[in-house]
Amino acid sequence: MLSRMRRTITLSRSSSRSSGFTLIEAVVLASLIGIVAAFAVPRFTGLRNGVRASEVTALGANFAMQRRPRTRNFWPRVPLS
Repeated sequence: MLSRMRRTITLSRSSSRSSGFTLIEAVVLASLIGIVAAFAVPRFTGLRNGVRASEVTALGANFAMQRRPRTRNFWPRVPLS
């Protein structure tokens, strides 16, 4: 019975010891996140600026279309002679 109690005590110690992160694992994870962010942030800002430029171009084209005089028929009339 005493040997069974010792086994359960050693099992409970080893299982509680293996849960969680060590300091080295946390530092490695933080550095990996920093490296990924260093590459991702400039790309994201570049894409965002490109989207803004295309939006300005589309708004300008929309404004130009609204300033054009409106006609009822799109195609000009051709005389039937």
